[in-house]
Formats: sequence, structure tokens, C-alpha cells
Amino acid sequence: MIGTAGPALVSILPVAIKDFHRRWPEVRIEIESDTTRHLLDKVAANEVDIGVGTPIVKDIDARVMQLCTIRDLCETALVAVLPRRHPLARHNAIRAKDLLDQSVIGLAETSATTQLIAAAFQQAGVAYSTPIVAANAVGVCSLVQQNVGIGLVNPLMLAQEIFPGVITRPFRPRIVLRTCLYYSKVHAPAPPAMRFIDCVERATKEVAMRLKTQT
Repeated sequence: MIGTAGPALVSILPVAIKDFHRRWPEVRIEIESDTTRHLLDKVAANEVDIGVGTPIVKDIDARVMQLCTIRDLCETALVAVLPRRHPLARHNAIRAKDLLDQSVIGLAETSATTQLIAAAFQQAGVAYSTPIVAANAVGVCSLVQQNVGIGLVNPLMLAQEIFPGVITRPFRPRIVLRTCLYYSKVHAPAPPAMRFIDCVERATKEVAMRLKTQT
């Protein structure tokens, strides 16, 4: 069982699963998506073999973290995603003040990404207001694609180019987003899970190179 939280679901994991399934087609793969907090609870309880997702920014339960092995996969920088013909598309980078009169499509307040964005807006002296809140970053990008507003997301969401008609611009100040791999510290992963971890690490490198060519 593979658990995921965040944009790895549409970027890293599809590449990893393709690689793994090609090598070991007899092994069944199940994927479930959840919040990072619930994902870590499941990893600690050995309810999922591997977790891939963004880390929690605050209010981390130390007891849960002590039961998880954490490996950094990659770091990316938050981007603004907007319709190709949007007036702000002319900017080389998007800042908090540029979004004052814009409809910003956000994520839930409990999202680690939201907490980092809100802190950056506060430092810039700009109120962080999101008139539309999507369930996840896929929803954010889908709404941007429909010209509803502007989103602030992890660029991994755009790695597979599944949202034609939208573009990204760097967000300033730079907000670094981590993607991590989790597994139980108490129960060692079974051999198939260890092989899948290898596939995830290879996939991460491939996706990172793809993002570099897009910028």
C-alpha cells in the first residue's frame, strides 16, 4: 500500500509506478491519497508500506514522528499558476502585492503550503485572502485553467503538463517546499517496498530534470 499527500500523486508516483510495474508486473500496487498528518499516522501504524508527501510545518506529534523514517526526495520553490493570457503573465515573478486585487484560489488552512504562503504574505504586509478554496492542488490548477483565478502551488503539479493553457511564474519571496518519503521505523519495509523506494528515487530525479527543462 502506497500513501501519498500532495503533488507527488500526479508527478513522481506515476513515473515510479510505471518503472516498478514494468520490472515486477506480478506485484499488486494500491495507492491512497490523504492529508500529510493522516499519512504519517498510517505510516507510524504500519497501515501503509510507504508514504510520499510534503512535511507538516507545525503541530507535529513527536510520538508519531519517532515511529517514521523520513528521507528527503526533493525541494521545489512555490510558483504562481495563472492563465496564459492573464495580465500578470508579463511579470517575471509574482509577489504578494501583485495579488492584492486578484482572486487567489487557495488550499485549506491546515495545508502546510497554505501556512507557508500566509507567513510570506504577513511578512510582506499583505493580507492573504482566498475567496475560493480547493480541496487539493489539482483542484487549484483546474480552476486556474478555467480562468477563475490565480493559484500558488508546488511546481510538481505541472511536471506532467496535464493542465494545458496555464503557465507558471516564480513567487517571491522564494518559498521552499520539501517532498519526503516515509516508512515505518519499527517495521522494516518488505523487499517489494524497498524496490519501490528505489523506483521513487529514480522517478524523483527524472521529474526534477523535467521541471528544469520547463523553466
